[in-house]
Amino acid sequence: NFTAYIDDNNKVDELNEANNILQIPVVISTADIRPVYPYNFAVVNTPAVTLAASTARPLDTLKKYVIDVDTTALFNSGIKQSYQISSTGGVIQKTISLAFNNTVYYWRVSPINSSHKNVSSFIYRSAGSPGFEQAHFYQHTQSSLNNLTLDSASRKFNFGKTVLNLFVKQGVYPYGGTEDADFSVAVNGTFLAQSACVGSSVIFNVFDPLTFKIYQNTTNPNGAAPNCKPITAADFEFSVSDPVSRDSAVSFLDNFVHDGDYVVARSIDVPSDMAPQWAADTALYGHNHSLYHRLKDQGINIDQYNFPRSYIFIFKKNDSTHFAPVSVLSDGIYDDIYSSQNIAVSDTLGYVTSPKFGPGKAWSKVSWQGADDNANNISSLNVIGVDTSSNETLLYSLAKGQSSQDISSVNAKQYPYIKLQMRTQDSLTARPYQLSDWSVTYTPVAEGAVAPNIGINLPDSVNYPHSENTKPDTLTGYVVFKNVSISNFDSIRVKLLLYDSIGNVFSFPVKRVKPLVAGDTANVWFNINVTALPKGTYNFYMIINPDNDQPEQYLFNNSIYKYIVITRKQPSPTQLLSFTGQPDGKNVQLNWKATNEINFGYYGVEFGVDAIHFNQVGEVQAQNGNISIKNYNYLHTTPVIGKNYYRLKMVDKDGRYTYSNTIQVDFGAGGIKVYPNPFTTSLTVTGNAAGKNSVKLLDVSGKVVLQQVFNGASIVLDVSNLAAGTYLVQVNNSVTPQTFKVQKQNN
Repeated sequence: NFTAYIDDNNKVDELNEANNILQIPVVISTADIRPVYPYNFAVVNTPAVTLAASTARPLDTLKKYVIDVDTTALFNSGIKQSYQISSTGGVIQKTISLAFNNTVYYWRVSPINSSHKNVSSFIYRSAGSPGFEQAHFYQHTQSSLNNLTLDSASRKFNFGKTVLNLFVKQGVYPYGGTEDADFSVAVNGTFLAQSACVGSSVIFNVFDPLTFKIYQNTTNPNGAAPNCKPITAADFEFSVSDPVSRDSAVSFLDNFVHDGDYVVARSIDVPSDMAPQWAADTALYGHNHSLYHRLKDQGINIDQYNFPRSYIFIFKKNDSTHFAPVSVLSDGIYDDIYSSQNIAVSDTLGYVTSPKFGPGKAWSKVSWQGADDNANNISSLNVIGVDTSSNETLLYSLAKGQSSQDISSVNAKQYPYIKLQMRTQDSLTARPYQLSDWSVTYTPVAEGAVAPNIGINLPDSVNYPHSENTKPDTLTGYVVFKNVSISNFDSIRVKLLLYDSIGNVFSFPVKRVKPLVAGDTANVWFNINVTALPKGTYNFYMIINPDNDQPEQYLFNNSIYKYIVITRKQPSPTQLLSFTGQPDGKNVQLNWKATNEINFGYYGVEFGVDAIHFNQVGEVQAQNGNISIKNYNYLHTTPVIGKNYYRLKMVDKDGRYTYSNTIQVDFGAGGIKVYPNPFTTSLTVTGNAAGKNSVKLLDVSGKVVLQQVFNGASIVLDVSNLAAGTYLVQVNNSVTPQTFKVQKQNN
């Protein structure tokens, strides 16, 4: 029950706070089926593998499930195998034989015709040990990547990209700037070069294309001016006042700067010569050999530098494809200029971190392997222990040449989980280590699941013919729990709770379950004392192996819940001799016989679609007279297609009541079908193949949300835009109009 309290604790003075409580009964559906064993990335070493899945709770009707097995994550290879299994829920298992060694298998399970499929994977190794392994592109996509990407086309790891901001500010000294910062180069707000030393010069600042680190002028290459102060250490400055100095700048660009390097060129004051004079140097040094031509060849607008003004030129040497050259020039000598460029450069250090592997009973070995694209790569593997509070501790660090590590000394109780993390660095060519496979072998923990499809005895209701706390009352039943793994359980703890309609919780002790070896089942019995519980509806909740008492990878499949009604009424002396029902046209005819009607009031006719939840649809008063056996009937005019359930609420004149047995009436559809139910994105309706058909879809308020006429055997309705909830489908095939109740689920 969902309970909301408005103005709790009487913070606003009111006479009757009881009016401020809203209670709504809520049923949470957990029929979604999920893989249980083998786990994601598990290593198995037996030629026959049992795939186990769980719906986490029993279903009321028999359903079909499909298990697909393939060697591709897209389930599209020629060797894909599909298996159908019928079950009422609980544990669903299928044993398959494997023919391929060292092969990654993907498997998924779902109710048939469902679009929602949960996928798991494992690796079959004929001579392996149990554990966790990732050895396939799609398995590696489950890892987290830091500064790395995993390309789906090449299936290679690549370094990611980092965007850096290059900010250059310049002017003509002393008109457009006087401070060092007015003549500067900064990356992400940090000054890397400022000021100048020579004057009447061009200043080059050069950046490595991978790391975007700025080169330092330590050797004055090609006649570059020496540094005159620390803030000019990254400046390569050349006078432009004579042809010889300008030719030194040409030699610097030709010989010192590599193809692909980023280059910033900037002026500092009013020069004695400009672009036309630079271009004339070809008379001395030959065709196309001048500072003018070197900059023009890089895409710089050097022709605009034909009168006194400041400039900023930025280019990537001989690579205008990946970076468009930038030319910024001032209007004159009195204004300052700037350029802000966002430049994407490759990361050179990255990490791959595995999912959390475990839990394990004992750890055995870590292995990893991969390949280098070149000799520049420096890589290592970190083995990380994870405790029960998710705290991480570095246990080992393996160099690239060390392919395995014995971790049997790691205490699995202290660190029930292991993570693997690869560190890879290449500052020269930015090509990371290509991880192909890593694994952790271990002694696995046991894995279990509630299996009500194998066995269950949970009552819908119990009646105690007296008030609470007057006589000893017990609630008894059982549910089957199965070990679906290859490991053994120790004696298993059980927790049982009952929740009443206003949220009170009643906890009951339950005996431990016997130790459960691999593949075995146990009846989890309970016999609890409910003497003190008043009448009402209770949510029965049982969890087996609660609070991770014995570590398991998954616990969603260890619990079961059900509504149980406790009544405390004296039984009616009325004796029901028979109770039957059968279809009658579009209706259902109910008939019953009763005797010994002493102090009897009426029969409440109750109807349901699931044999659990009922609503009263009619009332039949008791007959007068002294006839010993009395006959009754009731015509139910709104049955549903499929299974209909009925029971009688036999009420005495003093208000005491009891229930009859529940009967089932199957009501056919006259050739009309609506499926699947529940549905997600589409709904198929079959009708009269030889005639005209019409279909309406109504919400619970009676509003028509979709209406369509069709000819032929069937139609597929697009219902993807509908909200989740209950809908009615009215189908008329000109022969037998029918109404269906269907359920929309989220995608």
